[in-house]
Amino acid sequence: MMVLVTGLIEGAAILANLAYVLNTTVALCLGAVIFTGTCLAVCGLVRYFWRRSFPATSHGLEK
Repeated sequence: MMVLVTGLIEGAAILANLAYVLNTTVALCLGAVIFTGTCLAVCGLVRYFWRRSFPATSHGLEK
């Protein structure tokens, strides 16, 4: 009986550690996605305002 209880406690501890690792991984992935999105938005805004301010430097890509 004692072995069964110890096994259950060990199993719960392993599951808790796994959940913590998964939560950390999900948080890191979300952080990376948010960081990338922010960078892309800033780059897009900079390019937009650069093209509005200096239309001659757009290399003739727009017609």
